[in-house]
Amino acid sequence: MGQAGSIQATIQGNVSGQVAVGSYILQMGDVNGGIVNFAAPSEKPTYSRRPSPVKLRPRAFPSLLNREAEFASARTALQGAIPVSIYGEEGIGKTSFVRQLTHLLDTDGFPHGVVYLDSPAGNPDDLLQSLFDAFYESLPEFKPTPTQIRHALRDLNAVIFLDDLNLETDEVLSLLNSAPNSLFVVSSLERALWGEGQLIPMRGLSETYALALFEREVGHPISEEERKDAHKIVGLLKGHPLHILQAASLIREKSWSVGETLEALLEEAPEIALFQAALSTLIDEQKRSLAILAAAGGTAIPIEHLSALSQDTDARKTLRGLIALGLVQAQSPRYSLIGDLATRFDTLWDLSAREDALINYFVRWLEEGPARELVEESAEVLLYVVRKADEKARWPELIRLGRALEPYLILWKRWQAWAELLNLILKAAQTLGDRALEAWALHQ
Repeated sequence: MGQAGSIQATIQGNVSGQVAVGSYILQMGDVNGGIVNFAAPSEKPTYSRRPSPVKLRPRAFPSLLNREAEFASARTALQGAIPVSIYGEEGIGKTSFVRQLTHLLDTDGFPHGVVYLDSPAGNPDDLLQSLFDAFYESLPEFKPTPTQIRHALRDLNAVIFLDDLNLETDEVLSLLNSAPNSLFVVSSLERALWGEGQLIPMRGLSETYALALFEREVGHPISEEERKDAHKIVGLLKGHPLHILQAASLIREKSWSVGETLEALLEEAPEIALFQAALSTLIDEQKRSLAILAAAGGTAIPIEHLSALSQDTDARKTLRGLIALGLVQAQSPRYSLIGDLATRFDTLWDLSAREDALINYFVRWLEEGPARELVEESAEVLLYVVRKADEKARWPELIRLGRALEPYLILWKRWQAWAELLNLILKAAQTLGDRALEAWALHQ
């Protein structure tokens, strides 16, 4: 297929450039907003399919325990080309299962390959763009139209894993219809399919495997006397893998005995008692990092921001300690709270001052014109902070954040997120009575 002619994009300081969309060219960088022109035939970019099969798998998880029945259900679904909905509460092991599943399933019957997306875009249009980019090559400045995307995905015959998906049921069905010849395997908190598909609920481990996981994570064999208390611990935690790991980490990292850990779990609801026990062992630097991550709503934050916000000269060491306790997870080079801890912190700590600090920090940082790559790594937390500024009615900061972030969303082709951002800026402009800004938002 042909090339895209003279379409270019430049990112430095104020973000500028242009994006080709169907028969149009969107030019950015003008103070009054984007300018749309017709594209000459020679300027219309094209795209081509990546060499098949595409292989975008995560690392395997060979140490997974006690999921034979779930694997059997997934294999049956694959043989019948039936979509799969894997669901269960936070920390129950969905991601570990899906990671291993991408390597164990026989996908030879799907000539276009396997694609795994972790925590994909929380809206259907931007998710379709991510799928398009996984299977097709095009110039960075080319934004396919929704119709072009659906035509491109229609004839694909691939296995698509969407881990930690957050869409409504009708949005999931629309997504499946966009690639009707591909097999979707979706993991989410709640079941994603109704009336069709293979359902795989994820539950706690059986006692035998729960005890094996506990002993493995403790790091040394436990005595027969300790084993009785260990049985009680995994029973109280209902075989929940993440909670078992967190309980074991108190013994491994903090030198608690098995009996002391059991006593702590008996003080109140086990999962709450476990959380409180872990917090009681933290030093001030660890508490500061946790508070920042909690104020970010559990979104992933690059290490550069965590270091600056916490003023911790050895933030990596601090975070390693939190990872060892099962409170934080690394998504190199980013970090986030694990499981549903953001919700727990929200009820335990007053995070308002931390939220304000996040807003102020990212306003200054974005306006300094950081490298595009770091802005993209920060996209998840930046969008969260904009929404938080809206929630807290911090209209001037929302506007400054939104205006600085807007061109990046255009160039990343996250146009549904762009639309959400513009609506928030419009709301702020109307609230403040800023007619010029209101006109700009409507123009965009």
